[in-house]
Amino acid sequence: GRVQGPALKIVVDREREIRAFKPVPFWQLQLLGKAKEKDFEAWHIIDKFWKENEATAIFDRVKKEKKATVVEVKRTEHAQPAPYPFDLTTLQTESYAHHGMTPKETLEVAQGLYLAGLISYPRTSSQQVTPKIGFPAILGQLQKQEEYKQFCTSLLKLEKLVPRNGQKTDPAHPAIYPTGVEPSTLEKREQKVYDLIVKRFLATFGPDATRESMRVVLDVKKEQFAAEGKRTVKQGWHIYYQPYVKFQEIELPALKEKDIADVKKIDLLAKET
Repeated sequence: GRVQGPALKIVVDREREIRAFKPVPFWQLQLLGKAKEKDFEAWHIIDKFWKENEATAIFDRVKKEKKATVVEVKRTEHAQPAPYPFDLTTLQTESYAHHGMTPKETLEVAQGLYLAGLISYPRTSSQQVTPKIGFPAILGQLQKQEEYKQFCTSLLKLEKLVPRNGQKTDPAHPAIYPTGVEPSTLEKREQKVYDLIVKRFLATFGPDATRESMRVVLDVKKEQFAAEGKRTVKQGWHIYYQPYVKFQEIELPALKEKDIADVKKIDLLAKET
């Protein structure tokens, strides 16, 4: 068909690339350290060495060192806005990522939830919900369900209920949202999809989260190693979307310039592209 033919060609072309690929060896220097009772890892700032002798020369110079000096600490914070309401594709993507459900399964379950009056029509490409659906009323209804009570109570205290709508619209249907009707009984798959939809809806009203990136550069015999950390410093909308918030949390020790860190081990790692 008109979709299968081009898709098959893309797969074939990619497979030919994979079979023709020739791996290129490279080397990396990894430092495992400890400071302020916290373990961390750092990598030589050159990252990939394409010549083994260059990596080996540095490794021989630093491999027995037991201390590293902090020469630079840089922290940057950035706001992370709330997610958009679900269109069908995004719901299917999240459902697969968190529950391992195929797009077909998710659509079948969502269709069942819609027919039961628990969610809006799921076959939509919109990422927008309108105040016409009655945000306070829906949250008031969801508040009666114990697992969503505290989240709805928190949101209903806001001066204004304004969701973070996306750009995509659908002239026929809004984004997917819970109606507020309390389910009587849900089987396991239905509960998973329903919970995902409710929490996504709640999260769209949440405030920005704040994420911090931290980079620490350490000196070992005039060779520099960099450690990278990432953490959430203000949860914001994350609170409403748990356990579906999946961001890497790598917390580094609270180091400052001229601090001394212990070096547990420095390794020379051989890898391939």
